Amino acid sequence: MTDHLPDELARWPISPRTILNVPSSAGKSEIRRAYAQLIRRFRPETHPQHFQRIREAMEMLLAGLNDENGSEGFSVELTSDYGIAQVGLFDSRQQPLGNDPRRASDASSGSQSVHEFASWEAERDQVWAEYTQRPSAECLQKLQDLAVRSDRDPVPFIMGCWAARLRPDLAQERRPFEWIREGIEKFGGTTELVELLMEELRDNTTLLSEEDSGHLAERIQSSELLQAYLSSRWKLMAQRGVWQWITREYEAMQVRFSYSHPEVWLQITLRVFEVSVPASDPNAQKLVAIAREELRTLSSSRNSHQQFEYADVLEFIRRSHQNRGGTSEERLRQLVLDSPTLDAEQFHLRVLEIVGIYIDLPARLLQILTELAMQVPESLWLLSTHPQAWGRPAATAESRRDQTLLRAVELLFRQSGQLAYGDLRVDIAEFCRAECINSGILIDTLVQLNESGSVLISQTILSQVARDLSLLLTCEWNWIFLHSCSAPHLE
Repeated sequence: MTDHLPDELARWPISPRTILNVPSSAGKSEIRRAYAQLIRRFRPETHPQHFQRIREAMEMLLAGLNDENGSEGFSVELTSDYGIAQVGLFDSRQQPLGNDPRRASDASSGSQSVHEFASWEAERDQVWAEYTQRPSAECLQKLQDLAVRSDRDPVPFIMGCWAARLRPDLAQERRPFEWIREGIEKFGGTTELVELLMEELRDNTTLLSEEDSGHLAERIQSSELLQAYLSSRWKLMAQRGVWQWITREYEAMQVRFSYSHPEVWLQITLRVFEVSVPASDPNAQKLVAIAREELRTLSSSRNSHQQFEYADVLEFIRRSHQNRGGTSEERLRQLVLDSPTLDAEQFHLRVLEIVGIYIDLPARLLQILTELAMQVPESLWLLSTHPQAWGRPAATAESRRDQTLLRAVELLFRQSGQLAYGDLRVDIAEFCRAECINSGILIDTLVQLNESGSVLISQTILSQVARDLSLLLTCEWNWIFLHSCSAPHLE
């Protein structure tokens, strides 16, 4: 039964066991059975967020069973700009977690009997177990045979992709992309196959050609997956400057989605406008005009005004920067123009590059960001809304209890009490750089000091600091740079 969960996701329990409604003694088969029942009600194409929660609950419970049994496998984690998928353990004794064929595509929920499926699953898992224990060309051939025979289960193609990634010497000419392409062509695109495809394109942009991956958009049946795929694909193509390709693909998608899926088409159009508006290439600006006119048409819908206003801001920022001289640091101005096309990692690296120049001159970085805010305030807003603009909020919790930091901030404000705000903000920027604290810690500490009464900070000063985006970004970016340099996992 699935009626223990309400339709409103906000009312769902946190416990994965409660979500799946299984007892603490539940084994793998019972967990998977509960998962299969739930996703018949909350399908990925109609309830993507509900589906994600159900899937995460199953993976957590299965991973817990593996830990209890002392399972040893190798971990592979997949991530993307859109948070589409994560694959957990490929255990030699079970199927890859997160790739349950009963939810991988609509085709997987066909009329295959339980007995037939169990037999197929056992054969498939046995082949994967052989490959993980003793990789060989023969095992890879068995995987290929499974893929040819599979008419409802895309998992063999996912296995083949990972087998080719892990042992390219055995795969030879059959690259991971070949497995992904064949799987999408056969099953119409599942979450995992599309996620793997986007990773392959990011790692090898030569696959972006229309002959290689361009036609695969036509095979992806889920509108949400197609939107994510096109957004990622077009960003990569924009970075290569192949605007005519993007235009052709965009116009082909218009026929497919503009009337049947207007909300999806709105988001796709906004992504096209977003990646093309910063470019000075004439072909890019033709695409801007096409997308702009389409947005104007779509804005007649009451739900589309916010997106249309966002497009206005992007275009205003581009024109403002093109018409002004180099009064602010050129790298930062270019970051503003490029930010809509940059994924989280690229944006992060560009910020580190800029901050690295001024890490010992926090006042200069503050000055540059302040100039930018005065010239085109929307530019600072655009930078601050990027996913990598701010550090990890969890880092502030430990610092709130740091009495040494509280005393240091108290001393700073006692000494700076008579300063004008313009001078005080410079002292704050230099203090945050010296103490390696981010803007969240700064604000929390100021509020805590004010509430304790140990030093009286006027509400005017607190309000000025809280609204001073140039100062907050300066503190945050310095902290991100210093934290990245000290993080042991970064090269």
